[in-house]
Amino acid sequence: MTSKTTIALNDSALTPESPGTPAAATRTFVPGEMENGNVHTFYETTTGVTAATRSKMTMSLTPSAEVTRLKVSIATPKAQTVDGIVKAAHVTRGFMEFILPNDGNRDDRRDIRSLLTYLNNDTGFKAMVDDLENLY
Repeated sequence: MTSKTTIALNDSALTPESPGTPAAATRTFVPGEMENGNVHTFYETTTGVTAATRSKMTMSLTPSAEVTRLKVSIATPKAQTVDGIVKAAHVTRGFMEFILPNDGNRDDRRDIRSLLTYLNNDTGFKAMVDDLENLY
């Protein structure tokens, strides 16, 4: 069993040195409480993050007789200052769900994880997410 530990993820923050060019900035998530008995929470602790702008990640692994479901979500609030008070203007969310047959093997699970990882680098997929452009 893997221990619940800090997770570091790169985002695509724009840097002042190269406006308009994504450059990875690391966001750090630390383990939080367990929700509903099987939902692991992680909270962003990157420098400068406030309670109103703190991202949250959840992961849950739920077995059943036929399949095991892995659900992952990340919610990232966008900060807005109103009358000197910082609050979330909106929250952008992403979800992933894996439905893993119990009679499948490790290679099957690695393949689906790898395919989804590489999908994130596909030009068409990036245009759909980044620019809300549909495929034609």
